[in-house]
This record gives sequence, C-alpha cells and structure tokens, in this order.
Amino acid sequence: MSPSTVNNSARQMQADIREQHEDAEWIDLGDSPTYTSGTEFTITGDVTTKYHVGRRIKASGTTPFTVYGTIATSSYSSPNTTITVTWDSGTLDATLDAVALGIVSATNSSLGSFAFKSSLEASDIADGSVTKAKLENVSDMRVLGNVSGGATAPAEVTILDEDDMTSDSATALATQQSIKAYVDNNSSSVADATETTKGIVERATTAEAEAATDTTRYVSPAALKAAMIAIMTGTGVGAVRYAGYSVTPSTKVPGDTESGSNLYPMAGGGGRSSTSLGSGTWECLGYIAGGGTSGNRGTFWQRIS
Repeated sequence: MSPSTVNNSARQMQADIREQHEDAEWIDLGDSPTYTSGTEFTITGDVTTKYHVGRRIKASGTTPFTVYGTIATSSYSSPNTTITVTWDSGTLDATLDAVALGIVSATNSSLGSFAFKSSLEASDIADGSVTKAKLENVSDMRVLGNVSGGATAPAEVTILDEDDMTSDSATALATQQSIKAYVDNNSSSVADATETTKGIVERATTAEAEAATDTTRYVSPAALKAAMIAIMTGTGVGAVRYAGYSVTPSTKVPGDTESGSNLYPMAGGGGRSSTSLGSGTWECLGYIAGGGTSGNRGTFWQRIS
C-alpha cells in the first residue's frame, strides 16, 4: 500500500472519529432503513435486540428532514424487522436513508430505571425528599385541587379576596378575611322573621312572654311555663281566673263583662275567697245561671283591661 493511501485512510478514520464525537449521543450502526409510512420503517434481518421498545432513535432523509422519537414496537418476521416509532414531532417521508440509535439502551441501562421515564412515580421520590424549602423556590406557586364536585383531575384553583363576593364563582376559593367582611356587611340586612318569611328572630324575656303583646319574638319553654302560671294565678291583663260573682246573681254568658271588684276566686270545694280580683274589667268565658242569691256560682273570667 502506497504511503499516500495510508495517509488518506488515516485522515478518513480521524474524520469519522471527529464526526462521531460531534454527535456522540447517537450511534449509526450502518443499517439501511426502508420507508413504510410516516411512523414505520423496516431493516433487513432480526435487529429487535438493538432496536428495542423504549430506545430513542433519530432518522433523517434527503428531503432533507431529521426527526427524533422513541421506538414503540419492534418485531421480526423474516426477512425484515418492522419498527414503529412515536416521533416527538414531524414524520418520516420516502427519502428516508439513515437511522441512528440513542447511545443509552432502554433496557439494562447504565443510568438505571430512571433513564427513560417521561413521568415520576411515587417510588421514584424518596420519603422526605420534597420539602417546604424546595417548594418555596417555585416562582409561580398555585393551589391545586378539584372543586367540580365529581371525579376529575386536579386543576389550578383561584383564590379570590372579594368583600362583596361579586364574582359569584362556583369554583374559586375565598379568603377568610373576605368571608368575614361579607358576613359583617350583610347580616344586618336580613329581615325579621314573620309567619311566611324566614329571617332573624329574637327570644322573648319571661316578662314579655307574660305580657303576651309582642308579635316578633319567640318564646322558650321556660318562659312559656312562667307565662301560663302568671295567666292562671295573676290578676293582670290577660289573666284567666275561675271566680264567683258577688252580687245578686243574674245570668252571665260568654262575652259579658264585670268589674274585678265583684269577682272572687273560687276554691276547689265550691267556696270562694273573701278577697276580690281587684280592679279592671273582666270578660266572662263561661256561663252562670240566674236566680237565687248565692255568690258561689263560678266560671272562668279573663281580664281584658
């Protein structure tokens, strides 16, 4: 071999080595690909071991084009291996003339099982490795959650600070301050409750329950009991007493009125007290038959004024 031939061979080897180092992450094994479709090509022989699923691949053609992707399927059926690729972007065309494999294998990789993962799994993250200090370095942190009321993927959740709740959003969260401000600003606008309208109602005092004149407050069981006792034993307006008529009896029917000074509380045995019900006007609620002079005939009376 002439010296010039040796020199030329050495220079070519140096050029090939340089070219390899300039794009060292890809290995061209010299295989000749045959175009089948935008995502598929074939190579003569069984090359499934080298062109295995998950391995990265680069393809180029004279169009020119260069695309990068990941091998999705690789199967041999004599005489060819058919390889299908999921491309990052773009597709193959009929001018395909070269393929190169990623230097790292997808199986038994020197980088370990983490080398070709497109997403993390729980087992990939060591317990305690995600810390508050690391999260604080996220420049645009957002709250993530599911506010749809159904099963769906978590999404970014908006937090609103609106004292008037004007957005009326069904998905946004409200700050504690805005909730308090809204309640404080609107609680006084709620109307009093009525027989037909919901609203705010105040509890009556015992004295108000006994007076029985208020139409807006509600009565507690204790106040109601006290009011009933006052009505049955007192002499104020609204009181109801079982009493006899002291003057010469005449017929008394419901609706008749009489002065309290002429009415005397009746005892259980039929006799009456020597002390009258006092002043005021009382209305007959029952019946007293006329005739005779006995004042021991009694019925129920209610003070009306």
